[in-house]
Amino acid sequence: MTYDEAVTTSRAPLQAVPRDRELVRFAILAANSHNTQPWIFSARGNEIAIAPDFTRRCPAVDPDDHHLFVSLGCAAENLILAASTLGWRADPVIDGDRIVIALEQAPPAASALAAAIPVRQCTRAAFDGRPAATESLRQLESACREPDVAAILMTERAAIAGVTDYVLEGNSVQMRDKAFMRELVSWIRFNETEALATMDGLFSPASGNPSLPSWLARPLLKFFFTERSENKKYREQLASSAGVVVLAADRSDTSHWIAVGRACQRFGLQATALGLKYSFVNQPVEVAALRPQFAASIGLGERRPDIVMRFGYGPDLPKSQRRPPELVMRILTPKAAQDRRLAGQHVRSDIAVHATRVLLDETGAERQTEVGGRFELDARKCAGAGYRARRQRRHRAADAIAIFQRLEAGKERHGQAASCLGGVAELRAVIGERAEIAGKSALTKPGLTLPGLTEPAPIEVAALAADEEAIRKISAPACVTGIEAWKIAVRIRALAIAAAKAKRSARYDIPQRCNLRINGGAAEPEHGEDSCKTA
Repeated sequence: MTYDEAVTTSRAPLQAVPRDRELVRFAILAANSHNTQPWIFSARGNEIAIAPDFTRRCPAVDPDDHHLFVSLGCAAENLILAASTLGWRADPVIDGDRIVIALEQAPPAASALAAAIPVRQCTRAAFDGRPAATESLRQLESACREPDVAAILMTERAAIAGVTDYVLEGNSVQMRDKAFMRELVSWIRFNETEALATMDGLFSPASGNPSLPSWLARPLLKFFFTERSENKKYREQLASSAGVVVLAADRSDTSHWIAVGRACQRFGLQATALGLKYSFVNQPVEVAALRPQFAASIGLGERRPDIVMRFGYGPDLPKSQRRPPELVMRILTPKAAQDRRLAGQHVRSDIAVHATRVLLDETGAERQTEVGGRFELDARKCAGAGYRARRQRRHRAADAIAIFQRLEAGKERHGQAASCLGGVAELRAVIGERAEIAGKSALTKPGLTLPGLTEPAPIEVAALAADEEAIRKISAPACVTGIEAWKIAVRIRALAIAAAKAKRSARYDIPQRCNLRINGGAAEPEHGEDSCKTA
């Protein structure tokens, strides 16, 4: 599948069935910071919940998870509008960190905003400078109306110039911040291959930049992606805009950030419906030291400015990619809840099989549906970007296997590879939230079966942690010794290796750049010249 085909599939017209999958598919087309897609959807009956995926947070640019919860609000607004189109009235309720949306049948109500969902995009390019019509400005301002959220719409050149000064100052601060730059670059997808492999991140052509091989783009980045060039770009973009809008909630907490996200998404959809383009210029609200000054300059007083967007008439650019719904949602049924309690030994083998299959880049809709999508995505991202991947997919897969084994053995605790793969935290998420599919364990090998356990989930976490302290702490409540958990860990790793051998594709010759061996209860990569031949 090409990049364009994948984008077309993700943005296809809304269908009535399967309802939950279609609603989630439209929800994830929402705006979100760095296109990290930091959400997890769960569906049960006539209820869909949206929860934060903290493994996808951006601590450098968003240390308090403000943008993360704004992104959840954007997704909720898309889902509510799409549900109305299909004949479901959506009633959202904030439940801690989650948004729980109850669905009740109602007459279908199509709207211009819902129709704009698959078309909307953030356009990071210069606009043509034309002013927006008065009626368009009125509709944009109306779209931002949300309880406890204020919208400040600016179209005067002097006001836009004032915002520009804060954007440039904030951009300079961020460009000098090494942690910010590392995080930003880690989410850039330089070409179609990278974007397809990860299905997330900032696709270079979507920002008006050329598509280049990673091996060429990364070294060149420091020469072209500079403070001076970025400030020049933002100055031109703001000067060509018809206006700027700032959103600010009455209070600064997760529920109000979600409300800001809903208003933000409606603004983007209304702009799209009117034939306008828009993009975020959030530097003044992302730099904490600059935020109070910016708030005072636009009359917000002590309130925190949440979102800054510019809008105008501009070009169409390539759209960004989204992960398919199967990778961000889970469906809970009474039977699934019962299976979850009985899933221990199956989950352990399924995780090993699935992780190895992913790292070998053998995808399939059935297996994607069965086991945790978030681990799959992070593994792909590690293979595609975290370890300076080769251009050939089989080379990326071989690198990823070695990284996975080193992380699991506790030997890789630093650098981009570890942060991309997510390590133990990601495995815990898979175990804790995907156990309902355990009955579908696909691949086993004689002599590698795993024992059943009374309390499976804590033992699985301990086994996969490959850390003596973690094993001792986690396994204690389940009355299982660290030695027993360690033995389970060894068997999981052995099963993963066996699965790798059994699941190789007949289409590729995959060089095995690291032969894996079990030694003292840990999997260690042993470098060699052997290759894994096709079956």
